[in-house]
Amino acid sequence: MTKGCNVIMSEPVTINLRFMARDLNLPPEQVHNVVELLDEGHPVPFIARYRKDRTGNLDEEQIRRVQAELASLRTLAERKQTILRSIESLGQLTPELDKKIREAKSAKRLEDIYLPFKPKKKTLASEAREKGLEPFAMNILEADDLAADLDKRALAFVDPDKKVLSAAEALLGAGHIIGELFVEKIELRHEVREIIHRSSKLATVRVAKEPAREAETKNSKNTGNIAGNSLGNAGEIQPETDKPETDKTETDKPIESTGAAEPADRETSLEPAGDHGAEPVAAESQSGELPDKTEPGNTETAEVNATDDVREETGEAVSDSGSGGGEADVDGRVDGPVVSERPVPDSAPESASAVDEEKEKETDANDARPNDARPADEESHGLMKEDGGGVAEEPPGTLEAREADETGEAGGKTPSETEEIDQKFREWKEQQKEKGIPVVRSQNQIKKKKAKEKKKQREEAKLKRQEGLDRHYHDYFDFTSDIRRLPPHRIMAINRGEKIKAIRVRIQNDMETLNRAAESLCVAAEHPHAVFLAGVARDALARLLVPSIERELRNDLTEQAENQSIRVFAKNLRNLLLQPPLHRKRVLAIDPGFKHGCKIVALDEFGNVLEHTTVYLTGGAEKKEKAKQVLTELVEKYRIPAIAIGNGTACRETESFVSGLLASEPLAGQDVSYVIVNESGASVYSVSPQAKEEFPEFDPLVRGTISIGRRLQDPLNELVKIDPASLGVGMYQHDIKTKPLKDALNEVVESCVNFVGVDLNTATPAILRYVAGLNQLTARRIYDYRQTNGPFKSRQELLNVPGFGQAAFTHAAGFLKIIDGENPLDATWIHPESYELAATILAKLGFQPDDLRQPEKVREIAEKRLATNVVALAEELGAGVHTVRDVLTQLAKPGRDPRESLPPPIFKKGVLKLDDLVVGMELTGTILNVVDFGAFVDIGLHDSGLIHISHLADRYIRDAHEVVSVGDIVRVWVLEVDKERHRISLTLFPPEATRRRPEHGTKSERRDHREETSGARTSRDSREQQPREQRAPRSQAPTSREGQRHEESSRRNGPGRGRDRDRNRDRGPQQPKVYEFKAKGKEVKPISEAMKTGKEPLRGFGDLAQLFGRVPAPPQEPKPNGKEKKAAPEPPESTP
Repeated sequence: MTKGCNVIMSEPVTINLRFMARDLNLPPEQVHNVVELLDEGHPVPFIARYRKDRTGNLDEEQIRRVQAELASLRTLAERKQTILRSIESLGQLTPELDKKIREAKSAKRLEDIYLPFKPKKKTLASEAREKGLEPFAMNILEADDLAADLDKRALAFVDPDKKVLSAAEALLGAGHIIGELFVEKIELRHEVREIIHRSSKLATVRVAKEPAREAETKNSKNTGNIAGNSLGNAGEIQPETDKPETDKTETDKPIESTGAAEPADRETSLEPAGDHGAEPVAAESQSGELPDKTEPGNTETAEVNATDDVREETGEAVSDSGSGGGEADVDGRVDGPVVSERPVPDSAPESASAVDEEKEKETDANDARPNDARPADEESHGLMKEDGGGVAEEPPGTLEAREADETGEAGGKTPSETEEIDQKFREWKEQQKEKGIPVVRSQNQIKKKKAKEKKKQREEAKLKRQEGLDRHYHDYFDFTSDIRRLPPHRIMAINRGEKIKAIRVRIQNDMETLNRAAESLCVAAEHPHAVFLAGVARDALARLLVPSIERELRNDLTEQAENQSIRVFAKNLRNLLLQPPLHRKRVLAIDPGFKHGCKIVALDEFGNVLEHTTVYLTGGAEKKEKAKQVLTELVEKYRIPAIAIGNGTACRETESFVSGLLASEPLAGQDVSYVIVNESGASVYSVSPQAKEEFPEFDPLVRGTISIGRRLQDPLNELVKIDPASLGVGMYQHDIKTKPLKDALNEVVESCVNFVGVDLNTATPAILRYVAGLNQLTARRIYDYRQTNGPFKSRQELLNVPGFGQAAFTHAAGFLKIIDGENPLDATWIHPESYELAATILAKLGFQPDDLRQPEKVREIAEKRLATNVVALAEELGAGVHTVRDVLTQLAKPGRDPRESLPPPIFKKGVLKLDDLVVGMELTGTILNVVDFGAFVDIGLHDSGLIHISHLADRYIRDAHEVVSVGDIVRVWVLEVDKERHRISLTLFPPEATRRRPEHGTKSERRDHREETSGARTSRDSREQQPREQRAPRSQAPTSREGQRHEESSRRNGPGRGRDRDRNRDRGPQQPKVYEFKAKGKEVKPISEAMKTGKEPLRGFGDLAQLFGRVPAPPQEPKPNGKEKKAAPEPPESTP
């Protein structure tokens, strides 16, 4: 270790915040202030709302981006520090290497630099080094004169004690060492990585159900490809011998990699065998699959295997304990003496089903006999006696004979022989009946029958599962796509299909380009051993580097897809949690069901249970009439204005029943309405410890119904009790790593809770723990203090809670509201540290804090606020401009819930069955889930419909969230109905509208769009992120997409972000609207005769409407030449 190394290590690795600010496109000063606030321990919601003057009014999303980037850079810096210490301990750290490590911008670059110094496991190169072959490798690589003749130089390293038995083995080991050095070159790794990312394709094929026997019996053999036409006296590469495998590391194992022509499913090895008689040396190989030992036609083996299956199923040997101790053959026959001389037919009767039915009756009759009526020797003999009212057992072999006849395996007998055997069996059976002796099967035969039935059930279940996989992954049975154009949802689908072994995935590489790059970077043209080194480079590339880069590529693709899935889930979850509440109204909650009935719970204004019962909507008219009477009495007794129906099983039948009930007397004249509520996760909550603590006296079914009703009253307060992953608004969330998903979703829940605020005197520990500055322990302490001492009267009382310190008070107090407390400012967003500032502002406006309790005074404050110069007032008071603006906003609207401006619920009724749908039908539905490839819509069916991203807008869009969000109400039209797979394709464009073709921005975007539209009807497996129980979340569309983006911005930034927003809100609640596509006044082009006959493709929905006669075709002007001009076909929107 040198002195210079110590000087280098004395300087710690630092992070340049200016570079981070440049990457985030934010001012460096703001980024620096945010980093300081985060390091001080302030939570993100607190920084975003109450430290705007320091952050420059950055919103919560921007602050979280800074936080994530800072964490990533610090992780990279820690890794750099670790690598520097490791290399320094080896005494190999130089100033140049230190500079490279410190300037590395990515983890990949850093690991490439560290690779030559990284401790390695056992590899072929390490084994060669242990044999002392490294000097030989260096001689070859450095073109040393000693290695001018490779064979002669190789002989100097032959050493039986080191297991180097020949010059060929020495040359082979030297090649492995050189190959490892090539692989560790930073430039080569970078170039190979770029080529693979730029030109490789990902291909998937179906996993064969029954691989061909020929393929199974073949073992893949390696052939060397290192040497060129000449290796001097070293000879040529020979095929690999059958040397047993040695221990290998992961990097030495062959990884499937396909070139331009054919996949290389083996490990290429260095294997020179010279003409001088040197024994060939085998390298590592990977054999193929073992052949099936049961070959076709080997009936004996098949029968034995079948018997083994029966033994495994029954847990007993297939034997029959006759009086002579006979044992059963594999075909069920019994050797040894029998009790009576009976004809033993070896075939089945004429009708297997009739015999089976008759035997069931006979067996039942035998089972009905008392035990004392059985013969004394019934238990000691396999066959029963014929006399004395005994039971005649079916002759051995008849069961197998009939089964063979049923399956068409009658042992080669002719139809006449089979009929003769059947006739003998019928005659014998009639004889037993005349004697009054029932015919029964032996216990052994019954067990064999049951075992075969179970085996058949397993085979049927396996076949059914395979059919399901075929439906789900049909699009990926022969799929190929460029790596760069794979959308995230497709990557997740491919990964899942590979995991369950429905498809096989491989990377197709341009091996010719890769080989040229490796040779140009590793081998000098003038090198005396260029041919040998070129072979070494090709071998190292195919055996080590390409598999490593492929694994890295697959990991990168998966990571990117998972991150996108998390982002989609977070967006959908935010919209779901911020649904508008139904404050201060009683609710009748209904959990639909068939077999166990519908659970009914009446809730008061605060979510307390008034009464619960069960009604049945299926069955006779008497049950339905009773259910109608019970619901009517509950609604009238408790004066309930709203009914919440869960969207699970029997939802549509319950909805139809309730709709008819509200339309009939005596509820027809009352102001009672109903809404469909998303009940996803209600069953999870009903059995949770929290539900048991809240409602210990109720069973889980009632608890789930209570949760449905409370979701209508306050969705946020109820949904935070449930694990976000159970809410069903994600995309492949069950395939994502648990920790990143959980952290991201917790951030969303925390953001929503702090955006809305919490009523300190009604909140449960479940929602309190998400308040900034609180955790599960402090939330429980606040709840226990309130239970013991009664409601909080002021925010300052929080300091009396045990374990609640000043830091927690600073972070949490502003988000905890107290309605009708001692200080009216406790009901606002104003932080206690700004109470003095708020009182001063009120005094300048001519008011005092108590005026906030009077609505008239509040309206006057709002009017004066609009005329106030915020900047001048802030300078006068010596306060921050953003803080003063927020205080003025809260004084104008104290205690306002930001969710109140959203429109009330609305839902479409009437569609109950899939058969009711026809192409072109207009429907109204609610957006259930938004994913990368489109949006799922609840249109009133058990299965939701899909609007593909290509049918969301008449322009190119990258993200479906640009157009719709979870909870939006949309008007859609049926585009396609696949009844077999229960798929419904929808569109936002009416059939008669002339749709403008999307104009894509770039060539790559057009390719992406074509490829994504080719998968418009995605596999039903993708609906795993929206289970069947999930229907119609209680959230509505904003008045426009611009309005929603404005509202979304206000959610992130909090209240008081500009006057325009507040001025718009002062106009009063806006009526709910739905999306409706308005056709532009474009000229309708007539369709040609070729289009009518199918010789040319249609151009859009307008042509389709003309074809079916829904839109009259415009009159066509005659052409001057008397010929109709042939319309040029437009390119298709999707690639088949």
